[in-house]
Amino acid sequence: MGGSFTHIGGVARANIAAIDMENGVPTAWNPGTNGIVRSIVVKDGNVYIGGSFTTAGGMARTNFAVIDATTGAATAAAMNATGGEVSEIVVDDEVLYLVGAFTNVGGQARNRAASVSISDWMLAPWNPNCNGQVNAVAVAEDAVYLGGDFSQVSAGATPRSRLAAVDKTDGVPLAWDPGCNRTVYDIGLDGQTLVACGRFNSAGGEFRSMVAAFDAATGELDPRLLHANEAKALGRVAVIRMDGGRVALGGDFTGAGLLERSNLAAFSSDTCAIGDFKPDPDGAISALEVGNGLVYAAGDFSSIGGRQRYGLAALDPVTGGATRFQADVAGSVLALHNTPDGLYAGGNFTGLIYEGMLIDRPRLAKLDGRSGAPAGWDPRPDNSVRTLASRGDILFTAGDFANMVGHDGVSVAKARLAAFSLSTGRFAISSLPAVAGTAVYSLFIDGSTVYMAGLFTTVAGVARTNMAAFSAETGTLHTRVWSPNNIVYGLASNKGTLYMGGAFTTMGGVSAGRTWSTDLVTGSAGTWKPACSGTVYSTVVVGDRIWLGGSFSRVGAVARSNIAAVRADGSVD
Repeated sequence: MGGSFTHIGGVARANIAAIDMENGVPTAWNPGTNGIVRSIVVKDGNVYIGGSFTTAGGMARTNFAVIDATTGAATAAAMNATGGEVSEIVVDDEVLYLVGAFTNVGGQARNRAASVSISDWMLAPWNPNCNGQVNAVAVAEDAVYLGGDFSQVSAGATPRSRLAAVDKTDGVPLAWDPGCNRTVYDIGLDGQTLVACGRFNSAGGEFRSMVAAFDAATGELDPRLLHANEAKALGRVAVIRMDGGRVALGGDFTGAGLLERSNLAAFSSDTCAIGDFKPDPDGAISALEVGNGLVYAAGDFSSIGGRQRYGLAALDPVTGGATRFQADVAGSVLALHNTPDGLYAGGNFTGLIYEGMLIDRPRLAKLDGRSGAPAGWDPRPDNSVRTLASRGDILFTAGDFANMVGHDGVSVAKARLAAFSLSTGRFAISSLPAVAGTAVYSLFIDGSTVYMAGLFTTVAGVARTNMAAFSAETGTLHTRVWSPNNIVYGLASNKGTLYMGGAFTTMGGVSAGRTWSTDLVTGSAGTWKPACSGTVYSTVVVGDRIWLGGSFSRVGAVARSNIAAVRADGSVD
């Protein structure tokens, strides 16, 4: 497997690893790369890898490498792809095709597509010469199909809009020309049918939303596949979480996409297609968390995933079936946060029912992530806990509370914000700032800074209206001032930008349609602020998109029903 990671199953592996198929444990094979691996093909004792790296298997290799399947060392076969990444590799008999953003392969000009003879390791004359990135390649008996973000092939001589078929020998474009109006991310051949998915909403001159099928010979649209489900929910979306390549959303709704889904659903983050995940809770969802190979859900339900569960459940991430985890809640859970130390739940509950016994754990509890068994930790906040976040050994909690109980049983003033050591369970960061106001609704940690938002007027005795930032290490209040005129519910960051969503309509006196962005380095306002017609309750970054969930019907000028994916440039998918 390849990707962008440093560990697999607790074992150090740099972006590429081999896993034992019987026990799931990483094998000793360890080539390592210094950048992301996007494609892997295994053939005849060799592992061909493509991505964005400059070293692989202990040797200098740029974006393309051949690794010995036994030793993990780079072989002598070198064919560097420079000028951009390799997106995908496909092997057809003794010919290897690679596509991406590169402009040179093996020292020769090859714009975004090239092929190599495996038998003599020579660059082939095949040269489609695309003017934009190629994301995917599929090989047929008499043609090679390309999908990506290009508008021309054959050095500009032939217009082709994001899809093309070229000759297998020289790369000359064939007559096949369906076209898509936006980026194609992946393609696949199934007999005489080619399926493409991406950001497009038009394919072959007709409406197709993100997925389309074509006759591989003629390019005609396949009428059996009209379009994928647009990401939409028929009711309020309260919370969004990522689960692998999916976006899980919970709230109070009766449908997702074009399918019946009650209060909890999952979309593909790429295609927005609804999967088989169908827990169907009989009440609204207030919190979601992902961890331990499970999806944790909390809310106002008594049945979920085919079993009786009150207020809290752990679900199979594929089917949505409830697992053996059982910790019924006497009250409501508003926040869930998973750590290696356990699953933490905060809210407005009085206790947890485990194995038929009521365990006194008001408003904040630590649970075993597999069984649901409550731990002995019992800080007993005197009012609701609304949000949880952690950094290293420190758990931050926030909400409406004014006091909590320490390990010695003595009540301590903790004005709407508290921190604990995960390892000892005791209070941490003695200089944590006190918050004066109604409540803190959201916490978000980026690096060594904690961002918090809610309904408050001062932090550490200093005027801060509804949003503030402080050091995650010392608790020292930062000087940045935002001053939204209402609650910020969702906070997320990506590539140096903090994204916000909520109920606010101004930020520091400047008009804001319930979204806002800030440069994390300079603190200055960003250009990203798509206007939403209603409240945004959750904000999550997935790849290069910011997902918004809430109670709205429009984002900018685009109709979107309670959920939307927005690009960093503000465009709505």
